[in-house]
Parts: sequence; C-alpha cells; structure tokens
Amino acid sequence: MPSVPSSTKVDGGACPISVPFASPIARVCLVIAWLACGASTTRAGTLVNFHFTGFGTVQVDLFTDVAPLSVANFLQYVNNDLYDGTMIHRVDTGLGVIQGGGYSPSGVPVTQFAQVNNESWLHNTRGTLAMARSDNIHSAKSQWFINTDNNTVDLGLPAGQGYSVFGWVVGGGMSTVDSIAAVPTFAFSPPFSQLPLQDYTQQDMNNGVDPVPHTVVLASVEVVSTHPTFQNPIARVDVNNDGLLTNLDSLLVINSLIAFEIHEVDPFESNPFAYRDVNGDGVISPADLVVVINALIVHGSGGPAPLA
Repeated sequence: MPSVPSSTKVDGGACPISVPFASPIARVCLVIAWLACGASTTRAGTLVNFHFTGFGTVQVDLFTDVAPLSVANFLQYVNNDLYDGTMIHRVDTGLGVIQGGGYSPSGVPVTQFAQVNNESWLHNTRGTLAMARSDNIHSAKSQWFINTDNNTVDLGLPAGQGYSVFGWVVGGGMSTVDSIAAVPTFAFSPPFSQLPLQDYTQQDMNNGVDPVPHTVVLASVEVVSTHPTFQNPIARVDVNNDGLLTNLDSLLVINSLIAFEIHEVDPFESNPFAYRDVNGDGVISPADLVVVINALIVHGSGGPAPLA
C-alpha cells in the first residue's frame, strides 16, 4: 500500500485544507473543518429496483463509473425487459450467493447480448452485485449474482481475473436477499442443481411435482434514477455491515483514521478497512466520516441502514 505523507492536503471543493497529523487533536480539527466545508464527490451511479414476487424489493446502486461496461451490459437487459419474469436459478449457501438473470421459471434461457469484458476491480463482499461467467474471464453475458457472504477470499482472484463487481445492495435490501437465500434448494439437472423452490419438498420432487410454480421469480427490474454525483451517498454508512445505522459505524472510521491517518485502500487486497471507505473514492479520510455523521443526523441512530 502506498505510503502517506505526514502532511496531507484534503480538497473539499472550495475549501482546501492542509493539516499535519501530529496529534489526535489535529485530526479532530480536520474533521470539524470538513464538516464546515462539506465534502464533494464526482462519481456517478444508477439506482435500480429488483422486484421479487412474494419477497419484496431490493434496491441496488450500480457502479457506473467503476464498472461502466458491466453496468451498460446489465442495463441492456433491464431496458429490454429481459430480466422480467426470470427466476433465481441458484442459491449456494456454501459459497454464499444467489444467482439469476439466466432463465425463465420453465428453464428457457434469457436472450443473450454479446459478452462483456471483465472489470474485476472491487471485492466480492457481502451485498455486492457481480457478473457471473464461465472459466473464460471475458464471458459474462446476462447472469449476475449477489454475494450473501463475504467472498473476498473465495472469489478474490488476481486483479482483472476475478468476478466483476458492478453494484451493491443499499438500505435494508439484504434482508430480502437473505430470505431468498434461506429457501430450500433441490438438485435437478445442471444448471439447476441448486434450484430454490418455495413450499416444495423432496417428496414432491420424487413424485414429479412441477417445480415451476414454486420458483423464486424476479418480476421486474427498473431503473429508479441516475445521479451524477457519487452513487448513493448513504449506502455505505453501514460501515460494520450489521444492517443498522449506528454510532458504531462512525467510530470505526474514526479508529481507522487515528490508527492510520488518511490512507489509500488497495482494492485488490483483502482489507478489513475497505468498509471504512464510505464514499468509495479509494481513500479513507475525514470525508468518509462526514458522510456517516450526516446520515446519522438525518436518519438517527439505531434504525436499518437507509435506502438512497
């Protein structure tokens, strides 16, 4: 990880600040200055809603700036309604993913566009949305998966050779994802060897009961908004990933700054401090703390992490 100078200039737009990190007091002063000036970001994202029949809505923030090819590819399918009425055809609780975007409940494949080049720059942490692919790293088409566990290690291949993360679930959406992941699975012939089915038993399978009415259906995916500033300014305020917005989230950022000062996050390293990079700019700084504090002011402490 690159070293950080003892004196770091932080540009918050119209209020550049240069403060030596000689003491915790100086760090606190910098935080206060950031609160006064406000932090600006220049990244872009797109919000989409996944509507699952019987389960609810999952809102996802797409990383338009980080993975533009993957996002554009995904939106091709969304804009042509090709994900509407498809099913979750795989739930792998061992690995920790739910996978969809490939088939209708009757097993008919989704119409395919061209393959998209790999953009595996970010970790497959819990709640991230990534493109599924074959052994060919540039083979992703329509299928996607949501990580229900932290798969930084299991899917953490060298940079550019892993699985393209192109969004994350925001707000309380992971409770819906977890409900889907809890649906029992049944081993039909591949690619349906981990097929989640509701109100279905092994006896039903043995007796040849039609599984189609029991599938987990993605009724539709719709674009909610495209915002020109940083994607979802409150998505990552759940720093400790417990599904709640509390003061503990701000404390984790503060502790990281006290321990390491302003520092860069290596996106290719299994780094427990990655969640502290709240605004996703690759640097853990007081700007991240500002985002958490603002969210606490607006939403209060103790509730579920809010939607964008």
